[in-house]
Amino acid sequence: MVNLYPEQNIGGTALETKMRILRAALDEFAMHSISGARSRTIAKNAKVNHASLCYHFGGKEAIYSEIINLTIESFKKTQEIYMSRAETFLKSKSPLPSKAVELIKEILLLHFEKAMDNPDSAKMMLILRREEMYPTSAYILIKKEVLLPTQKIFVNLLNISNKTELSQQECEIKASMLFSLIPLFLVSFERIEKKAPSKHLKKYNLSPKKIFSEFLDKILTI
Repeated sequence: MVNLYPEQNIGGTALETKMRILRAALDEFAMHSISGARSRTIAKNAKVNHASLCYHFGGKEAIYSEIINLTIESFKKTQEIYMSRAETFLKSKSPLPSKAVELIKEILLLHFEKAMDNPDSAKMMLILRREEMYPTSAYILIKKEVLLPTQKIFVNLLNISNKTELSQQECEIKASMLFSLIPLFLVSFERIEKKAPSKHLKKYNLSPKKIFSEFLDKILTI
């Protein structure tokens, strides 16, 4: 996954400034749409003046475009992990419904783990989901590079896993809803942790991954 918080030192003051701006922009765009986000808020949180933000990127739209490119790059790297294996399964002579369910769950858990491990991934996922609901000019690229490849795999897997064949539209809606669970679940779990500290959750062996996995077991059998 793309990480806007690299552990190693970034050489060059200009690059350091650009990274701070991108980190602040990711936070802002995850919370607000591009129309609702404020460039002055991004500049304030990045600890730069507004003129510096314009100098490095040219404006809010250009920063959003860069965030979209980073988001696409991040998701494509995750897709590479499972795409070829899923395609091989789909080409098999008699793909088993149970195996299709396993692959769906594995793909969702992989994205969930990435979102848990990387501080940027969940925010990027929120941006993707918002683009699906309220498309901007960036949606065309997102759909081509991220959504359609994953959607194609999910449509086929969902049809194999269901006893009755679903329509293209039904599969698309179901796939979108399944992926939307990830950021929603992460936000919910964050709230739960504030009320029940991690040590109490660990006491009962309640890790985020385990809870999400058990939740998927229930909804994927419906």
